[in-house]
Amino acid sequence: MFRLVRFFAIANAIALIGVTAILYGLYRQTAADEIIRTTQQHNVALARAIANAVMPTYEKMIGQETSRASAAVSGGELAAEIDATIRPLVRGLPVVKVVIYDSNEHIVYSSAADEIGAIGADNAEGFQIALGGKPDSKTDFRYYIDAFGEPLEDRHVIETYMPFESENGAVLGVFELYCDVTAKVEEVDNISMALLTGLTIVFSLLYAGLLIVIRHAQRVIAGQYGELEASRADADAKNRRLLGEIAHRNLIEADLRRAREEAEMASQTKSRFLANMSHELRTPLNAVIGFSEIIAEQVLGSVNPPRYREYASDIRESGWRLLSLVDDILDLSKIESGREKLDLAPFEIADVMHSARRTVDAPIRRNGNELIVEGLDGLVEMTSDKSKVLSILTNLIGNAAKFTRNGRIVVKIRHEMDGDWIILEISDTGIGMQIDRIDEMFEDFTQHDNLISRTYGGTGLGLAITRRYCEMLSGEIRIDSEIGKGTMVTVRLPVRMVDGDIATAAAE
Repeated sequence: MFRLVRFFAIANAIALIGVTAILYGLYRQTAADEIIRTTQQHNVALARAIANAVMPTYEKMIGQETSRASAAVSGGELAAEIDATIRPLVRGLPVVKVVIYDSNEHIVYSSAADEIGAIGADNAEGFQIALGGKPDSKTDFRYYIDAFGEPLEDRHVIETYMPFESENGAVLGVFELYCDVTAKVEEVDNISMALLTGLTIVFSLLYAGLLIVIRHAQRVIAGQYGELEASRADADAKNRRLLGEIAHRNLIEADLRRAREEAEMASQTKSRFLANMSHELRTPLNAVIGFSEIIAEQVLGSVNPPRYREYASDIRESGWRLLSLVDDILDLSKIESGREKLDLAPFEIADVMHSARRTVDAPIRRNGNELIVEGLDGLVEMTSDKSKVLSILTNLIGNAAKFTRNGRIVVKIRHEMDGDWIILEISDTGIGMQIDRIDEMFEDFTQHDNLISRTYGGTGLGLAITRRYCEMLSGEIRIDSEIGKGTMVTVRLPVRMVDGDIATAAAE
């Protein structure tokens, strides 16, 4: 509570200081802009008067080459004539310097005589703007300036560049006028300081008033705090009522748990049904595949017409795909029903890799892919479920072969000493997958979008079964992929599993 009061006081102080600074800055900027605007208007009018007065002399000069004109002016004849014309016009005005340039930025006249004949304006940008037909001004501070022969020090001046135009509007040169605005700037400074002082006083009084209000609010809050303490007993009674409601909700949650258990039992029943149905489907499927293979290979004699052989090959291929689907459903149902057991035994991982390679050789060659296996030499013996490890490798290499065309599939196997793991890395140069969909791909019957599913086929069970096998073997699986560049799947499996690992995996 008291921290809030202190924070409010500090925040108000900062806000008032900020507002004061902003108002002070706005006034100074507005005043400076007004000085520039009015001075430029005055200089433009004065320049026109000077131009009308010196035009006859200047036209004599521009008929010559630049070097000759500059020499004539510096020689004193034209300089005296222009100077005699300009001085009466600026007498009594805050003009401290007048410079006339030709269109090539040569100084053909300056009230500071030693500048005549020089090249280049103090403000090249302003000169170019004036040469284009528009006036331009800027403020400057000069520690020293020659004001028609009289030295002046520490002066605020406004430099104005204006086009020197003929009667037909053609720009013959550029006027540069310096006006002394020191008095105006000092006046602005004095008013600014007065404004700052006034704002400081007003806002200080305002802050003091706010501080009084805040302190009063603090006392009010303290009184309200006492009232809150008095209402605590009523809150305790409400809490007791809430505890009663919580007990009631606990009963509801118990009912929900029972409903969930019943749903799980229903799921297990479904899995058992799928397992039984899968077994019933395998027998006729094996017969279909076997007889179609006999016909396709013409084991019992030639088949006519030859198209029947193609039909038999198609039946065999479809039968194998359906049998693969039935096997996947059977495996998944075993896992979900808890009937999938682990058969732990020692084996060489190289032997499992060779078996997997023979299994996936046909789809790899069919899609024009190259399979590269690295790291088989010197691997330690594994103690795990050989069939599960084989299924993991077969599923992952088969997926890589299915989604890769005329590419490379690389299998790297290594032994990680830290934690005693076998690392399987299967990478491909296939179509890849979206990063935000990687987790979804581990769900049952999940595939790529419909177009990819129709193109490449599949049931969407391979990765789901592979992940469950990895978990049963106390391992883990990770996928890294990028659309159009390929996919890498990393599997970590313990080198040696014991009975305790089986119990842990079953609990998970």
